[in-house]
Amino acid sequence: MANVHTPERQRKSERLGLSFVYDWSNPDIGDEALILNVLERGFFKDICRVCAHYGLERVKQSCVDLPDEVAGSAWLNRMLKNIEIGFGDAQIR
Repeated sequence: MANVHTPERQRKSERLGLSFVYDWSNPDIGDEALILNVLERGFFKDICRVCAHYGLERVKQSCVDLPDEVAGSAWLNRMLKNIEIGFGDAQIR
């Protein structure tokens, strides 16, 4: 029997419209683990989507659980700052 995903069993990656199946090995992945996986992979579009879904502050707080080379990286900090600016601009409009 094929593995069919009904809407109630749809993976979080699918529900959020992420470009990568972060939960391929664990369809019941916890929210925090999904956020960390997205941050570690570093796809800007996916980071934007998890920030929109879970909130920018929650995603920023998750950074403390990342490996130091990722959490302290200029690219991740720049992405999160750009997302913060973009969300702020969207609220004004």
